[in-house]
Amino acid sequence: MLVTPYQLQDIIYFMGQLPTNTAVAFDFETTGLSPYKGDTAIIMSLAYQDRCYSVFLNEISTQHLRNIFSFKDLRYVAHNAKFELSFLREQYGIEVMGDVWCTQTMERLIDNEQLSYSLAACASRSGLPAKHQLMIDWLKSNKGRLFTDAPTDILVPYVELDAVIALALYEKQRQVINYHGMQQLARTEMKVTRILHDMESMGMLVDREYTREAAIYETQLLDETYLKLSKLCGAPFVDSAKFLAPKLFELHNITLPQTEKGNPSLAAEVLEQYKEHALVDLILTYRHYSKRVSTYWETFEKMLTINSTAHFTIRQAGAATGRFSSTPNAQNWPANDDKEAYPIRRAFVARPDCKIVSIDYAQMELRLMVDEARELGMAHDITSGVDFHQRVADSAGVTRNVAKTARFAALYGASAKRLGITLGCSEGEAKRIKAALERDTPMITQYSHKLRRQVETTGILQNAFGRRYTFADRKMSYKAPNYRIQGGCGDILRRALIGCDHLLKTRRKSLLSTMLIPIHDEIVFNLHTDDLDLIPFLRHEMIVAYTGDILSMNVSVAIGDNFHDLEDM
Repeated sequence: MLVTPYQLQDIIYFMGQLPTNTAVAFDFETTGLSPYKGDTAIIMSLAYQDRCYSVFLNEISTQHLRNIFSFKDLRYVAHNAKFELSFLREQYGIEVMGDVWCTQTMERLIDNEQLSYSLAACASRSGLPAKHQLMIDWLKSNKGRLFTDAPTDILVPYVELDAVIALALYEKQRQVINYHGMQQLARTEMKVTRILHDMESMGMLVDREYTREAAIYETQLLDETYLKLSKLCGAPFVDSAKFLAPKLFELHNITLPQTEKGNPSLAAEVLEQYKEHALVDLILTYRHYSKRVSTYWETFEKMLTINSTAHFTIRQAGAATGRFSSTPNAQNWPANDDKEAYPIRRAFVARPDCKIVSIDYAQMELRLMVDEARELGMAHDITSGVDFHQRVADSAGVTRNVAKTARFAALYGASAKRLGITLGCSEGEAKRIKAALERDTPMITQYSHKLRRQVETTGILQNAFGRRYTFADRKMSYKAPNYRIQGGCGDILRRALIGCDHLLKTRRKSLLSTMLIPIHDEIVFNLHTDDLDLIPFLRHEMIVAYTGDILSMNVSVAIGDNFHDLEDM
């Protein structure tokens, strides 16, 4: 029901009388996706118990809106909650005082295997109406128009349906979480939702001039490489198998292997085997700079706000394992591109009077696997500083890099065939290397087999923190060690985020001292120089996020003026 400001005052009064932990779902319709670049919320819907209301935001005061979200004893529910929170903060300066339950995050928690966690997809799986037909019909007949352009009699039911669906999802999710005893995980996720929202809101400061110079320089290298390729091929270069397969055979007598669909494969691991040939080397160079220009420099420039800040989207429900992901994908930022004229991470700089501080878990996945499998020999090697990768390399007669790559590939279920492709060797050689690894760590081998058998038998796996994984296809049981360990690392990082967030908010001297982004096993901070004395305590919070039976965590700390030029502490 569309309400007036006067009616909204009564609704706010009755909200104040609701029992503790009553769920209030809310949803905004906005002019775009980024409040950081000027998009605004137009209309809001509220749903609780059996009631649903909507109100145009330009008709009410900011105080009205603040009062709606002022109840500490209520639980505020939204799908992709960080998105809604960002509009409240950026457009109105409002913080939600009660718990925040993100139905998108919780849906991933209770059902990790789905392809989509959009509101429509979650609603459809729960037997709820996914979309309002009137809005669908209106958009079809009004190409290029926005949801917010629709007439009121179409817009209001559409907006209210989203809040009603979010509320229904909450009730279902709460029951499933209680049934499986995942209440502590749910409480953790609610805290992490707020922390990630703070990170997104803060953003990372970018050296805009540096990114522009880098884009110009590397675009020139890309263009030069394109001209060389076109000249060598005798025709305008096209990066496709149809164009390149005959050229590679003609110039270098290279016959490409076929994909499962029977097409020539131009995968990177295939081309790497032939990079001594001129054409292949140029193709790899072209792809290298094409990725850097489009994925990094152009993307950074597009997302920057007027104050040169990049506001990332950190996906709390990003991966099936429970790991975070982000847009842009910070995990793909190369950490070892020192030979480039413009290293990617150098673009991200500390704010005035601040330093970038990186605290990174050392051997996080391996440590967790060693501890859970109770591989005592390797636990001793790790704590004693023994180079166990070199020991296996010597045993198998391979390089240390091959032994290290093989260990992690095998750890996460790679077959001998896949391992051979990864290492660029025959399947027989891969089997020999894999056998050497299994002899070196028999308890890990035994533990991995145990996890796979569990999935083959039950289709269910649980990590040490209670996160559940369902395997509809039990043939995918080889992923079990990966899910258990990657998910466990994700949950350890969540604990670390909560500990570091509390420490900073209770002990920092400057509001500029914040966490910026989690990147795989690492948390990146912006710390004011007055708060650098907190680094040992932040380090401690990350270490104690997991205390193992035979092996705990360790971290490395680095500091600098930008995210690339960091010095170890």
